Amino acid sequence: MVSTARNEISCDAEQARNRVASAEALYRDVLEQFPEHIHALRGLADTHLLKGLLEAVERQDVNSEEWSIIEAATKAQAENFIEAAKSYLADGFPDKSEQMLMRALEYDPDNSELLWRRGEIYRAMGHFTTALDAYGRILAFDPENEAAAYAKNMLAANSAPLDNAGAHWARAEAYRGEGNLDAAMESYRCLLEQNPDNAAARYIHAILAGDAPVEAPPDFMPRPVPFVVIDNFLSAEEHDAILLMTEGLLGNFEPSTVGTGERQSRDIDKRKSRLIKKIDKPKFVNWFVQQITDTLSNIRPKLYIDEFNICVIDLQITAHHDGDFYTKHLDVGKAGSGIERRKISVVYYYHWQPKAFEGGDLLLYDSIKFTELDFTRIAPVDNRIIFFPSDYWHEVTPVHCQENNFKSGRFTLNGWVRDGH
Repeated sequence: MVSTARNEISCDAEQARNRVASAEALYRDVLEQFPEHIHALRGLADTHLLKGLLEAVERQDVNSEEWSIIEAATKAQAENFIEAAKSYLADGFPDKSEQMLMRALEYDPDNSELLWRRGEIYRAMGHFTTALDAYGRILAFDPENEAAAYAKNMLAANSAPLDNAGAHWARAEAYRGEGNLDAAMESYRCLLEQNPDNAAARYIHAILAGDAPVEAPPDFMPRPVPFVVIDNFLSAEEHDAILLMTEGLLGNFEPSTVGTGERQSRDIDKRKSRLIKKIDKPKFVNWFVQQITDTLSNIRPKLYIDEFNICVIDLQITAHHDGDFYTKHLDVGKAGSGIERRKISVVYYYHWQPKAFEGGDLLLYDSIKFTELDFTRIAPVDNRIIFFPSDYWHEVTPVHCQENNFKSGRFTLNGWVRDGH
C-alpha cells in the first residue's frame, strides 16, 4: 500500500477512534440507568469490536478490504443508535431518543435509510422542523426519492404554526396508541386547522370520525389501518342469546393453534387462547352472517376496499382468559393456504357483566412500522364490532382476569369475509 493511502486511513482511523470512545461513554451512561437495555448492551459490545480493529490499524498496514470491515462495523453502530432511539421513544424518553439519533448521524451522515428513519422518529416525536431537515438532506443527494419528497411536502407549512402542529401530532399519535380515540381525533382536528395540507392527519382523522374515504397517503408512506367500529351492534336480547349459546358450547372449546392446513400447531409463545373453529349452530351462524352482510355495503368504502363478490364468511368463537394473548399476525396466508382470499376481518366482542377482566386490546399496526408506537389501540368493549382489512398486521394484548372461571373471560366472534374471485 502506498504511503498516501496509509496516511488517509490513519486520518480516518483517528476520527473513528474518537467516535468509538464517545459511543462507549454514552452506552455506559445508558447502562448505569438501564442495566438491561438490550440495544445499549449490543452497542457496547460493538464498540469493543471496533476498538480491536482500530488497534490493528495502528500495529500494521491495512489494505482497503480490511478497512472496509471497520467502515461496515462503524455503520452498524449507527443502526445500534437508531434502535436505541426507537426504544427510548417507545419508553417515553424523547430527549434520550434525540441524543441517540444525533450520534447515529455522526457515524453515517449520508445514509439515506438512516436519514429516513431519523425523519420518521422525529415526526413521531412531533419535532417537525428537524424531520423536515432529515427529508431535505435525503432529497439533496437523491432528488427522485418519492417517500422523502412526499413526507417533506406533507409537513411543509408556514414556520409559525409548525411547532404547534408538531405538538398536536405528537399528542394525537400518543392518544391513538393509548386507545383514547376521541382525544386523538380532536388532536388531529386541531393540527388540521393549522396545517390543512397534512395528508396523513386528514386520513387518520377521517378514519376515526367515520368520514372515510378521503385520499389515502401513497403506499410507501406509513399508513394507519382503516377500520370501522360499531358499538351496540346487537340488541340486548340478541347479545344475551349469544352469551347463553356460548355457555352451552363450553365443552367444544379447544386450544388455539397457529398456521394453516397441515402446518397448524400449538405455539403458546405466539398464541394462547381457546376456540371453536366450527360452530355447530347453523341457524345462529346464518343469522349472524346475514347481520355482517347487511353491514358490509356501507362500511366497505371506509375500509378502502374495492367492491368484490362475497364467497363465504367464516366464523369462529375465541375465548380469552387470564394470561391469554395473540402476538402480531396477519389474517391472510400464501396462495394455496385456504385463507389467501380473505378481504375483511370482523371481530365482535361480548362478555358477561360485570366485566371481570382487563387487557385484551386489539392493536392494529400501521402498514409501515418504524417505531413501536405505530399502531391504533381499540378496547374490547362489550357488544362492539370491528371491521378492518385482513392484510394488516394486528395483535391481541394479554388478558388479565380477576377470577379464573369461564364467565370471567373475554369472548370474540371472529369472522373473515372471503373474495369469490
